[in-house]
Amino acid sequence: MGKTNFLTKVIVGSSIFVILECTQLGGRMGDYSGLIKLEREDGEDYSVSNSFSSDSFEIEYVRPDKIFTPNRDGWNDYFEIQYTNPYDALVNGKIYDLRGRLVANMVKDVDKERLIWNGNDTDENPVRGGLYVYQVEVSGPENKIIEGTIILVR
Repeated sequence: MGKTNFLTKVIVGSSIFVILECTQLGGRMGDYSGLIKLEREDGEDYSVSNSFSSDSFEIEYVRPDKIFTPNRDGWNDYFEIQYTNPYDALVNGKIYDLRGRLVANMVKDVDKERLIWNGNDTDENPVRGGLYVYQVEVSGPENKIIEGTIILVR
C-alpha cells in the first residue's frame, strides 16, 4: 500500500460518492484496490472505496456473460445489459442472427438503466438455440455502437 496522508469524508447520494473534505490523519491507499484505509489506535479500521461516477456511457455488466437459457426455470431466463448513462443519451438494443438479420429489439427497463431480451423474436415467438449478436446503439450527447455475442440454448 502506498502512503496517503488523508482520510476522505464522503456524502452518498444516488450511489455517487462526492468527496467533501480531506483531513490529514495518516491513512493508506491500496496500490491496486483504490481503497483508502485508516487504522485507528483503538483497533478499529475504517475504509472508503475510491468510487466515482462515470462521465460517459458505459456498460456495467452483461448477464449472463456467455450462455442464456430462456426455459422458465428461474436461472438465466433472460439476457440483460446494465449500463450507466450520465447524459441521458438515447439507448437501443437489438439482437441479430449470424446472417445480420434483425431477430428482436431489446426492451428497456423503466426502473433501471438496462436492456432485456427474453429469447423471443419481434413477434414474441421463441427463437432457435444458437449464437446471436447483440448491438447497443447510443445516440445523443455521445454516439457509439457496442457489440457482443450471446449463446442461446434451448
